[in-house]
Amino acid sequence: MDKALNLLGLATRANKTRSGAALAEKTVKSGEAYLLLIAGDCAENTMDKFSSMADYYEVDYKIFATRELLGKFTGGGEKSVVTVLDCGFSEAIKKLL
Repeated sequence: MDKALNLLGLATRANKTRSGAALAEKTVKSGEAYLLLIAGDCAENTMDKFSSMADYYEVDYKIFATRELLGKFTGGGEKSVVTVLDCGFSEAIKKLL
């Protein structure tokens, strides 16, 4: 999990992630997202909304880490959802999970 978090941090520094509900929803719906990461400790409604959205728009998603860790590795406070906008980073993270 540490390697995946470090890779997520690298993707963020490369400006290849979007975090937070509003930006994540926008990138999934626009087709920009290759991977959606949902914090394992987010609210049940958030989990249902984003997992259903990912299924509908055919975006891979993973339940991963905690809100605190997602926020720490993407900058800022706690984040419930993060999208990865690069195919290479997305595939590498999925392999580690």
